[in-house]
Amino acid sequence: MQLFCVNRSTVMLLQCLELSLFMQIG
Repeated sequence: MQLFCVNRSTVMLLQCLELSLFMQIG
């Protein structure tokens, strides 16, 4: 998941991090 985020732009990276947090909480 993290590697996938790294390959994205800054905006996509932020969205990916938020998605990761959401998945961890859920």
